[in-house]
Amino acid sequence: MNINQDHISRVFKISCLGFIVYGIFIRLFHFVSNRSLYTDEGYLGYNLLARNFRDLAEPLDANQHAPLFFLWIEKLNMSLFGTSEYALRLFPLIIGILSIFLFYYLCKQLEFNQVATLAGMIVFTTAFPLVYYSSETKQYIVELAATLCSYLLYYHFNSEKRFSALSLYALSGALLVWFSYPVIFILVSISFVHLLMLALQKKWSPFFVMAIVYAIWGISFLVNFAVIILPNSLKTNTIVDMWTTEFAPLPPYSINDIKWYGIMIFKLFHEPLNLNWTFLESWFPYPLLFSFLGLLFMVWGTCHYFKKEKEKLGLFILPVLIALIASGVHRYPFTERFLVFLVPNFLILVCCGVEQFYNKFSSYSRPIVLIVIVWLVIPPVFTSVKDIIQEEQFGGWKRREIKKGIRYLSEHKKNDEFIFINGVAYSFQYYNKVYHLNWPYAMLWNGDELNNQVGQKAVLDDIYTKSSGKKFWVIVAGDLSEDVGANHKDQFLHFFKENFNQLQYYKAKGIYVGQFSHK
Repeated sequence: MNINQDHISRVFKISCLGFIVYGIFIRLFHFVSNRSLYTDEGYLGYNLLARNFRDLAEPLDANQHAPLFFLWIEKLNMSLFGTSEYALRLFPLIIGILSIFLFYYLCKQLEFNQVATLAGMIVFTTAFPLVYYSSETKQYIVELAATLCSYLLYYHFNSEKRFSALSLYALSGALLVWFSYPVIFILVSISFVHLLMLALQKKWSPFFVMAIVYAIWGISFLVNFAVIILPNSLKTNTIVDMWTTEFAPLPPYSINDIKWYGIMIFKLFHEPLNLNWTFLESWFPYPLLFSFLGLLFMVWGTCHYFKKEKEKLGLFILPVLIALIASGVHRYPFTERFLVFLVPNFLILVCCGVEQFYNKFSSYSRPIVLIVIVWLVIPPVFTSVKDIIQEEQFGGWKRREIKKGIRYLSEHKKNDEFIFINGVAYSFQYYNKVYHLNWPYAMLWNGDELNNQVGQKAVLDDIYTKSSGKKFWVIVAGDLSEDVGANHKDQFLHFFKENFNQLQYYKAKGIYVGQFSHK
C-alpha cells in the first residue's frame, strides 16, 4: 500500500468514526431533550400503563398495533425505570444506536469500497426518520434493526454445518418475528434465495438442513400470526380505512396507478431516506427537489447486482416486491414509517451504485466524483444540523408540546373546570394519569358529528352537561391553519370559537389551550 492509499484509508476511518460518533450524539441529544409524547406515543403509553404483561397480548386500545416482545420490553422498562418519557423511549434509543454499528458491519460484509461505505454511513447516521424513531415510543427503529440482524445472521450462518450454529440461526430468526411484523418479508426472501441457490448448485444435503431451519422461522411466524397479528391487527378494517391511499395498485394499471408509483418514489426518497432537497421548497418547485442522484445510484446498483450478483439482488429487492404485494392486497401500507424497515435494502442499492460510479469515473477526475457523492448526502446532514439548532421544531408536524399546555393549565385552571380535548390530544390522557392530576376531561373526536346540525347540537348539549354551565378548557393538538376548516383540528377549534366565548388561550408548537365560557 502506498502513502497515498494509506492517507485515503486514514481519512476514511476518521470520517466514518466521526459520523458514527455524530449519529450517536444526535440520537442522545433528541432523547435528552425530552419532547412531549406524540399522539401515537400517548396511545401506546396509556396501553402500557393500563395493562399487565398478559393483557398486552390482547387487542390494544386506540387502534394501536405493535409486536408483542417490543411491548413486553417497553412494559419491563416502565416497571424498572418509571413512567417518564425516558423509560418509554429507552429501548428505541438503544436499538437506534446499535443499528448504526449493525449497518456498518453489513456494509463491511458486502465488501463495499471505502467511499460507498462512508456514503451509506453518512445517510444512515443522519437521516431524519432514523434519528427521530430512535427517540419515539414506537417499534419502527426496532423493525429496521430486525432487518439488519436478519442479513447479518444470513451472512454469518449460511455456510454453517455445525448443529449448535444452525440451532442458533433457527432460534434467532424465530425470535425476530416477535419483535417486528415486516421482518417476515426479509426472512422469506432470505429463505427463498438461499434455498434456490443451493438447489441450483445441487447441494441437496445443506438444502434440506436449511429448509428445516427456515421452516422453524415459518412456524414461529405462523404462531405469532394466529395468536397476535390476526386477532389484533387484522381483525378489523382499521388499517385499510386509515391508509386507503397508501396501498400499492396491482395490475392492470391505470394512469392514476402509474402516478401513484411516481409519487411513491418521490415520497420514498423524502421519508424514510431523507435524500430529497425538500428543505429548499421555498425557493424551488417541488419536482426539482427530488433526489435524482439517489434514484440514479439506486437503479445503477440494482442493474449491477442483476448482471453480476443475482443472489444479492434477490436478497435486497425481493423484500420490496413482497411488501408491494402485501400492500396491493391491503395488508401493509407502503409509505413513510412503514418503510423504515426497508431502509437498509434501499441504502445498500444506493451504496452499490455509488461504488460503481466511483470505480468507473474516479480515474478521470476523483475530485468531481467526490463532489457528486457529497451532493448526494448533503440533505440528511443538513437536516440533522438544523434539527439541533432548531430543536423546538424537531419532529415537524409530529411535534406537539402538550407538556407546555399542561403547565399553562396548572397555572390558570381551577379545580372544578372541565377539559375537552380533540382526539389527536390523546397524550393528555397519559400525562393526566402519570402526573396524578386527575383533571376531569372528555374527548371529542371531532369527526362527522360536527358536520351537521343534529350532531353539533348533541355535542353542545354534552359540553353544557359536562361543564355544568361553567367555564371550561379546550385542548387542541396538531398544527392549526389560518384557514377555517382546512383540517379537522381547525374545524374543532372553530366550533368552540363560534359557539362559546374565548377568554384566554396559550399556543405552542402543535398545541392550543383555550378557556371558554358559555354565551
